[in-house]
Amino acid sequence: MNILKIKSALPIGILGTTVAVMTVFGSGQPALSRAMEATAWFDKPAASLTATASSYAAGSLLEGRNQFVYYVTASGSRQPIYDHDTLAAFGWQAEAVIRVKDDLLTGMPVADPLTRLVEDEQGNLYWAAQGQLWQVNEWWSAIESRLYEGVPVSRLDSSLAETLPMRSGLPSGAYLRQGERLYCFINGSLIPAPAGSETMEAIDIPAEALALYPQMEAMETLYTRLNADTYLANIRRGPGIEYEILGTVSNQEEIVATGRAADSYWLQVTWQGQTGWLAGDLIKDGAFIPLLPAVTPDATIPVVTAATPAPQQASQTTTVAATGIAEIGVQLVRNATWPEVAGLWTGQPAEQAGLKIGDLLTDLNGQSLSYVSASEAARQLRGEAGSAVSLRVYRPSTGQWLDFTVNRAAFNPATSTLVCGEDPIRGFGAVWRNHPEVRPLLGCTFTNFRQDEHATRAAVQTFEHGWMLWLETDTVLNVDPIYVFFEDDGSYIRYGDQPLTDAHKYAPTDPGFFKVGDRFAKVYGEYLGPQGRARLGRATNEARDSKGAFQEFVNGRMFWAGESDTIYIIYRGYYDFDRDGNYTWEQGWTSFEDKFEG
Repeated sequence: MNILKIKSALPIGILGTTVAVMTVFGSGQPALSRAMEATAWFDKPAASLTATASSYAAGSLLEGRNQFVYYVTASGSRQPIYDHDTLAAFGWQAEAVIRVKDDLLTGMPVADPLTRLVEDEQGNLYWAAQGQLWQVNEWWSAIESRLYEGVPVSRLDSSLAETLPMRSGLPSGAYLRQGERLYCFINGSLIPAPAGSETMEAIDIPAEALALYPQMEAMETLYTRLNADTYLANIRRGPGIEYEILGTVSNQEEIVATGRAADSYWLQVTWQGQTGWLAGDLIKDGAFIPLLPAVTPDATIPVVTAATPAPQQASQTTTVAATGIAEIGVQLVRNATWPEVAGLWTGQPAEQAGLKIGDLLTDLNGQSLSYVSASEAARQLRGEAGSAVSLRVYRPSTGQWLDFTVNRAAFNPATSTLVCGEDPIRGFGAVWRNHPEVRPLLGCTFTNFRQDEHATRAAVQTFEHGWMLWLETDTVLNVDPIYVFFEDDGSYIRYGDQPLTDAHKYAPTDPGFFKVGDRFAKVYGEYLGPQGRARLGRATNEARDSKGAFQEFVNGRMFWAGESDTIYIIYRGYYDFDRDGNYTWEQGWTSFEDKFEG
């Protein structure tokens, strides 16, 4: 544990300008090289000798003669304030600090330092600014940011959660308003919103929060990735599926978009030194495509003859081939720090080597897995059949540190059974038990997040060739998602929540059909594009609000919408549906009759 000490040759006030040298005692964090303002209040009298640690409620700020400032936690321990920026970020003033006798402080347990980055018990990360806590959706985008370089993540005390406003983060694709200024937030930068955006729903942010992020005059380049539900996508020579495939990009790779087709949803991208095109509905920052310059594609690019499509899988999937895949037979979920084994496939290398459900994977081939996502750890575990992987494991049930060498093996889920730490219950459990094909599709539940289904509100609308579904809360990504399900190939697209919009802003409703619901209109009218709308068709009933529920799994989600009498399942991962030993990446959806009350 690090202890922050501030040295000063002369006593000064918190708002003074004397610069002090800061040193860090202990190990685990690099010493900070920058100078910082000292925080000492020697002009204040010390607290009475009769005061005790219990005299100070949770949330009190205490200072002794050693010039440390401490926060009193809900458990009665003293938590060192990491630096002066932390005091300012939490909105604490000099007048709030109480100078006490050192004897009182020494009688209180010492907790880890409190920093501007805090994590709650569910693994959600927040940054503090102007006396508020703002949640971030992606850990690494915050802790690797230059704004937090060298700042460790601290634990969010329950007293802070109860007293400070806790706000949602700044999701990519959002509009942000500070005073009269309106911005688009993308790639961690702020871009002036285009004309006509004044009526857009925006997040009001403090001026301090605005100053944390770099600002750009215009978006000439969009740095993005595929959305979470798309693992691989084709880069083509021209803006359409009729053009030659140059290669593929995965959702682990950064995509550099430099323009957009004026008459479709295709993006011009730079890929391995070449100019190619990517379907824009596959990226996670689709809301910002209109900010890119319109590009006229080269009219001389030849098209290729389309191959006869293969028959669709009965389970409705979209497939991208992958070869040489072997694994060790584990299902992982994100723990607070390390990937956790949520399930094991019987008879597979991990189980045979002795791994247990609940084990935490701390190192892989000598590299730390601290704060590595479950999906990234699973990717690193895959490799050539017969190759070995070295694992260091912490087993919480016994407190042991264990080392394993596990040989990867070709794997067919049809010959094995997935055993999980927790199984779904009630309606989702009925689907899980009564449809054996579901278990290998979805994997295990997120035992460290939510062990059963979560009630929410939903909305659903049916179309000629599919459905649109909205959920009020997706607590994993802290957004309200909109799903578009296509019947033609069993694929789906996921979008963030959009402002309520009148569909007639885009086009009148055709006779004999229904108006697209206000929740779905922006996605339908703008983001799907002409090809997407043609695939989905026109609305065949009214959009209906509904009771809903969802549950998270390693490889997907279950949704329930009461108005549609349907339980939907979306999934993505490596599967062998043909049971021929060849693995392919599949993502798709399937559905079952509503048995939620069963």
